Amino acid sequence: GGPVAGVLTVHDLIFLDSGVRSRSPRQIVGHRYERLRLPQALDVADVVVVPSQRVADQLEVRIPQRRPPIVVHLGVEQPSNGISASCDATLPSHRGAAPYVVAFAGRDPRKLTCEVVEAWRRVSAAPLGLQLLAAGGLPPGLADSLAADIGAGTVEIHGRLSRAEVRARLAGALALIYPSRDEGFGLPVLEGMAAGIPVLSGIAPVTREIGSDAIVQL
Repeated sequence: GGPVAGVLTVHDLIFLDSGVRSRSPRQIVGHRYERLRLPQALDVADVVVVPSQRVADQLEVRIPQRRPPIVVHLGVEQPSNGISASCDATLPSHRGAAPYVVAFAGRDPRKLTCEVVEAWRRVSAAPLGLQLLAAGGLPPGLADSLAADIGAGTVEIHGRLSRAEVRARLAGALALIYPSRDEGFGLPVLEGMAAGIPVLSGIAPVTREIGSDAIVQL
C-alpha cells in the first residue's frame, strides 16, 4: 500500500492569541511551540478534524487550508439510567446537602473564575454554596480571598476528581455556571445537561453552538 494518511485534530486556537498573564511557564512554552508547529502540521495533514464549527471558521480565517476541516463534535458518557446522572444510584450523592452551584475554575483569565465568585457573593445572602472544580487551577490569590468562606463551609475547592465524582457534584447542584469567554468546544455545557441541571453560559460563541436555546445566556 501507499503512505499512511495523516489526521490532525485541532481542539482550539486559543494559543494563537494567548499572552503570559496568569499562565504557567509550561503553558507559555507550550503555546509558543504550538504557534510554531501548527502551520507545518496543517501543510502535511491529509485530514484536519475540529470539535466545533466555531473552530472550523476560525481556522479557515487564520490559516486557510487546501480543504475545509471536518467538524466532529465531542460528547459525554450517557448516564447509566439513560436520563439523568442525578438519579444514578452508582454515584456518590450530594443531594440533601445545603443548596450550591458549581463552576469549572481555571487560572486562565478567559475562564472568568473571579467573576463567578463575585456574582456568587452578590446572591450569597440566601443560603447558597459554591463548589469550584479547580483541576485547571485558580487565579492567583483567589484561594486566600475565599479562606473565610472555605472555613465556614460555604465554598469548596476541589482539585482533580474522578469522572463519577464530577458527575455526582453536577447532579447535586442547582446549576452549573460556565461563563468562559473562549473555548474550542465547551464540554461542561454537555456535562451539565447530562446531569439534568440548568447551565448558565453563552459568552463563548461555541457554547451557544453546543447548547443552542437549551442554555441560559449570561
